[in-house]
Formats: sequence, C-alpha cells, structure tokens
Amino acid sequence: MKKQLFIVSLLFGTILQVFSQSPAVNRKVLLTLQQGEIIMYGESFLSLTIATGQVSITTKMDDKFYIYKNGVKKGPFENLDEQEAPQTFNQENAESKCAVYQPQENPEAYESYLSVNDDGTYSITLNNKKYGPYGLISHLHVWPDKSGFFAITTDQNMNAFLVTSEGLKVALKGDVEKIHVSPSGKKYLFAVNEREAVDMSVLNKDFSKMTQEEIMKWAKEQEQKANNAPTPTSYVLLNGTTKFGPFPQNSFYSDNPAFTKNGNWIMSVNNTLYINGVKVKEFTDLDINTCQTYLSSDGKKYAIASYDKIYFSDGKTYPSPMETSAVEKDGKITLKWLSLENEKDLVLYSRDL
Repeated sequence: MKKQLFIVSLLFGTILQVFSQSPAVNRKVLLTLQQGEIIMYGESFLSLTIATGQVSITTKMDDKFYIYKNGVKKGPFENLDEQEAPQTFNQENAESKCAVYQPQENPEAYESYLSVNDDGTYSITLNNKKYGPYGLISHLHVWPDKSGFFAITTDQNMNAFLVTSEGLKVALKGDVEKIHVSPSGKKYLFAVNEREAVDMSVLNKDFSKMTQEEIMKWAKEQEQKANNAPTPTSYVLLNGTTKFGPFPQNSFYSDNPAFTKNGNWIMSVNNTLYINGVKVKEFTDLDINTCQTYLSSDGKKYAIASYDKIYFSDGKTYPSPMETSAVEKDGKITLKWLSLENEKDLVLYSRDL
C-alpha cells in the first residue's frame, strides 16, 4: 500500500512539475464591440511588437462607421472618405510577420560573376578562379564573405545539378523548388520533385524502317517499362550533402522547407512537422503553415498558428489568432497574437515559447 501511495505521489508531483514548466500567458481585452457591430477587416491595421500592441480597427454598425485607434473610439461616421482611416494591409508588413527567413536577394548582383563562352555555355568566376562550363545556370548564390558559392545548373538534356566552389557536383534528377538560404548566408536547402524517367533513345528511333508488328512490340515493351518504373518522389537536400526523404511527390511548396529567422529549419509533409530534419509531431486537427510556425532559439519548442487555434508544443491551445507576431530578445522568443472572442472581445495575448 505504501508503495502504491509513493508511486501515485511521484506521478502527481511529475504532473505538477510539467504544468509548472509551461510559460504564463498574458491576456488583455483591448476593446469590446457592441451588439451588431462588425469589424471591417479590409480597412483595419494590426501591429504587434515586443513592447506594445497597436491596433487600429474600422467597424460598422447600422450603416455607420467607427474607428478604434489604440483604445480610443471615434464616430459614428457616414463614410470614411474624409476620415483618417487606419492603415490597410501591405505586403511588407505581411512578410515581417512570417516566421520564415526571406532574404531580399538581388540576382543582378551576381551578374558580374557570370560569363558566356564561345560555344554558348556559361562559366562562374570567383576570386580569379573560373568554374564550368555549364549548360545553363538557373540559380547562383555567393557567400556573404565572397569565399565560395553554390549554383543550380542544367546540361543540354535539361538535367539539373548542384555545383559548389568546393568541387561538389550532385545530380538532382528532378525539378528544384525554391532555394532557401540561412540567415548566416552559408547554409542552404531546397526540395526536389523527381521527374519520370524518359528514354531519350526514342528520339533517335527510325519508325519508318520498322514493320507494324515491330512497332506494336516496341510500344508494348515501353508500356511495361513505364508500369514497372518506380513512382517519382520528392526529397530535401541540405547543404548539398544531407538528403531527407523520400516523400510523396509534390509534397513541398515555395516556403516549405525553409529556414526560420533564428537559423533553424522546418518542413511539413502531410501535416507532419519536422524541425531540423527530425520528425516532431503528426497533426490530425491542425493545418501547418511554415510561415506561421514559430520556433525557440534551440529548436526544441514551437507554436503553430492555424485558422481555428494556436497550438504550443507543451500541448496548450488558445483561441484562433487574427494576427500573430514573434520577436526574439536575449535568446527568448515572445509570441503575441490577437483573437476575437465571443464575436465581441478583441483580446491581446502574449506568451514566451
């Protein structure tokens, strides 16, 4: 009996310890809408930072307009033409809210490294050393300190290769999705969607010299080859040497996989979250968007903002966010988000990862 009590006490203490490790969440009601008052989302602006939550919202009720700006309500107005309406949505603000690291690279800045050879091929020259020749160069990235590069090239048969200044050459056997570079500028990753194998010998086949029976036999052989060929898949390549996969074909899109702003990298396959290549969790009731998946600096904790809730890696969930922002300070990630609760309370939440 004493042994059982000890086990129960131990389990209860462990549970209390787990719950006590969850960071506290701060909740503040910014404004409460009147009955029948609705938010005009297209005319509203939400701005969240580590220090403050600035909210400018336009609402409508009984054909009248109201403007809330940082807690102060103005109105009613017949129209908004002559009013100082809140700032509306802009792309720059949207990109700043995304957890994915998105450097503004200028392809024209790399033109000085490229040259066209007499035979129509291309070369790369860096630090007085010439690399190539290459059929085509579809992507080039030079390290920030100009000490090296990587590039995606294609040959005359449109086969893609990854090449680097260190002499690495990797056949990619498919189409390369968007290439992502880390905040340090020296790590890179991308997804490859494999293509079905094509027998290039068919281009040199002279069907005019074949009988109808030979053509039918050849066609049947090609059909059997196609049926027995492996199904194309997708995979992820990190730094040219580490391969993850295979995954179902076309599992990835432009920001999946991608680096986060704190140098970790994430990807989602069939709503399964991977962090730094490690499978973390499969979700059945949550849609993963890498742009709204926030990681701690060490990559061990995360939060995912979805259309119906925000989920933290300790299992805690909170109401659906209208706007989300994450800021890193002294190695700590603080997440802030706005939620509309009970269709009337606009609430500002804040929690550390």
